[in-house]
Amino acid sequence: MKLCRGTGMATPAKSDRSRMMRAISKIALFRRAGLVRSKPKPPEYSRPAAAEDEEATLSAEVFAAVAAVKAEYAQLQVAQSPFDADSVQSCDRAIVSHLQRLSQLKQAHLKKLPLHGSKAAAELQEQRSLVKTFEITSKKLESELGHKDAQILQLKAQLSDVESHGGFLAALRRAGKAVRALAAAMAEEMAAAGWDVAAAAGAVAPEVKFARAEDRGFAFESFVARVLFSGFHLPDFGLGHGGADVAELTRAKYRALVHPSMEAFLGAESRFGRRFAEAGRRVWLLHRLFFSTDSPAERHVFQVRPGTRFSEVYMQSVVEGGGGAAVGFTVFPGFRLGRTIVQCKVYPAR
Repeated sequence: MKLCRGTGMATPAKSDRSRMMRAISKIALFRRAGLVRSKPKPPEYSRPAAAEDEEATLSAEVFAAVAAVKAEYAQLQVAQSPFDADSVQSCDRAIVSHLQRLSQLKQAHLKKLPLHGSKAAAELQEQRSLVKTFEITSKKLESELGHKDAQILQLKAQLSDVESHGGFLAALRRAGKAVRALAAAMAEEMAAAGWDVAAAAGAVAPEVKFARAEDRGFAFESFVARVLFSGFHLPDFGLGHGGADVAELTRAKYRALVHPSMEAFLGAESRFGRRFAEAGRRVWLLHRLFFSTDSPAERHVFQVRPGTRFSEVYMQSVVEGGGGAAVGFTVFPGFRLGRTIVQCKVYPAR
């Protein structure tokens, strides 16, 4: 090395620089050739295989326990209806056991405790629980479907009753109105002829005390209905042969209803006579409809005896405000066709 003039500093000679450049070139050449090792990089972090297996087993155990809880809960719902006490208790115990297992798995995860089990066994248990849940749900749905089918059949039967009895019920309302009008006409004609209407009504229901004077009309309606519906439960109306046409029935009922002493003012051409012809026709038509529906075992016409305990199922009071404790007399008969019940109309005892 030599000193530079005026500076007092040493500078490397040309030969020194040349040697330095040759050394750098050799190092670069050796590095490219792999003869010089670079500083090794630190290794990337990788989880031990045992830790990964432990986490996979933990997840499998958790899913298995949850699936088991779901299966037992589904079984518990089935045991509620109809109630099965033994099955309910068994399901309760099983659910508590599975929940405790979930708690143990949580503690094992938090405290890094080893698990005593395998992933494959846990996955198998999960699949078994899922299959059990599926089977229980399928049976429950089948049971509900059967119940719905039974309800549908019941509703269809009720609809059939309504459809088949609709004509009868409409005819019954018209017959009842005709009978009521006939009874009113009979009472008016008797009063106009000077008869004692109160005494006549008392003769129909001697044990009944009428709350109002106008209630005596129910006694006349009861008498008329009793005559017109006599023999109604018989196919021939009690006339002694296979059937009765409307004219024959009307003549027979007229003779039964009108006393000879009343014929003078209750003639066929009177208002009473016209009302009687209408009532007879309506009752005859109702009788035909009555025997055209259902089987004989499901067909009934009924009335109740005086003093019978009042029933809201089979009876309807003609007096507003309740039926009373007992029946005074039947005003209009009741009917039963299959499941359909038409209440009889009654006047309460006083």
